[in-house]
Amino acid sequence: MSISGLVYAVRDITLDIRKGEILGIVGESGCGKSMTAKSILRLHDEKKMEYGGSILLDGEKDILKMSKKELREMRGRDISMIFQDPITTLNPLKTIGKQILEMYQLHTDISGEEAQAKVLELLDLVGIVPAQDRFRQYPFELSGGQLQRVCIAMALACRPKLLIADEPTTALDVTMQAQVLDLLKRLQRKYNSSVLLITHNFGVVAEICDRIAVMYAGQIVESGDVREIFYHPCHPYTKDLIASIPKTGQHGTQLTTIPGMPPRLNQDIVGCPYAPRCTKVCDRCRTEAPPLKNAGETHEYLCFLEPDNSREVSA
Repeated sequence: MSISGLVYAVRDITLDIRKGEILGIVGESGCGKSMTAKSILRLHDEKKMEYGGSILLDGEKDILKMSKKELREMRGRDISMIFQDPITTLNPLKTIGKQILEMYQLHTDISGEEAQAKVLELLDLVGIVPAQDRFRQYPFELSGGQLQRVCIAMALACRPKLLIADEPTTALDVTMQAQVLDLLKRLQRKYNSSVLLITHNFGVVAEICDRIAVMYAGQIVESGDVREIFYHPCHPYTKDLIASIPKTGQHGTQLTTIPGMPPRLNQDIVGCPYAPRCTKVCDRCRTEAPPLKNAGETHEYLCFLEPDNSREVSA
């Protein structure tokens, strides 16, 4: 289905990513997760889109006001990104070692010999061994899981303050997904980096995240600590997402699905965007934007339901 006209892909969201934590943004395809992630690095074609508000690095520097030179210096040094498909991320005409070396050449003044030693150390750290041999190989000579490890090594080369991982395990099989997630968490702890993890998989979020932001139709509809969201979800959309997770011991049971489709983002949304699909909907939901409510010190959600009334479904 094609969409024409002005698209409001992200609508008035507020996020804060704390030092040393993993924040997961979860939601179905088309809800604005990747758009949000790429906006932090201003990777979109700014001739075709418009940003609003501010994106603060260290609470001070507004990324939206940075010059092109400042952006080049910031990308890879202060904030790095791991993309969904490592095959399209890496240059097929350059060796693995040379591509990681470029990170040091761009953002540090260390010698070539020292940079190469650091690359070999990184490759060994992420499990690309023997590092000396892999250094000289091209992307087509490695598997998908190995390529994603290379991308993680490249993203962490300059020990950025924030690492953005946009669906980093989508192109991998289940076994390799678990290995990559475990690697990501170990390296995050080692370097004490902040991580913004973009995913549609609640299972991934439960595995490695400290906090969760649930996104729908370009809005953050619920956010809080992992345990709060899983055991006491308040927004009907969050409950429906959790209910749709396949559970062990239920072989042959029909999976729970969410009926309907998300709203088209090139149109004004009146009332709650989830109202057409929500089983708790009332007349007010269709005409008024829901308020932001607190369900705990760190737990917020957008809904007319009170916290006690919204806990009829739990993880």
